[in-house]
Amino acid sequence: MKSFMRTLLMGTAGLAALMVTAHLTKSEVIAQVRAALVQDVNNPAYQPLRAGGSFNVFTNDTFREEPVFTAPAGKRAVIEQISVRVETPAGSDEKVTASTTSTFIPVAFQGIFESGEGGPLRDVHIGLVQTRIYLSPGDSLSLRFQRSTGTAGGAVLLYGIQGYFVSLN
Repeated sequence: MKSFMRTLLMGTAGLAALMVTAHLTKSEVIAQVRAALVQDVNNPAYQPLRAGGSFNVFTNDTFREEPVFTAPAGKRAVIEQISVRVETPAGSDEKVTASTTSTFIPVAFQGIFESGEGGPLRDVHIGLVQTRIYLSPGDSLSLRFQRSTGTAGGAVLLYGIQGYFVSLN
């Protein structure tokens, strides 16, 4: 019986010491995280970036490249996510890439969905890239749509870009 009580008492003391250590450590970690969050929120140099648009690829064109975003003067743009939705004639084979003067990033399609609303059957391709692209003032991000030759019918590419600006002034 004494052995059981001793084990119980030692276990309780160990648990209490563990809880006190966890509480102290947790408070320090939370304070550090809170300070970092407050610092970022109050930093006037940090500004969210959201942009989007679309462009058409005309019948029988095998590719089209469009500059879709240019970093403004005095700011560095950090692109963290690119999303793409492409509608094409059913059965066509295409790919989309994002590029700058120094980077080339393929956009992997997550799935192909068929839609026949309002006309002939079309494929809808959805793609998303988590990335980190740094654009200096005046640098551009381009999207390139490419498909196999001989594909008839127009296509529409819709895109969204997310990230943030950092003021250089």
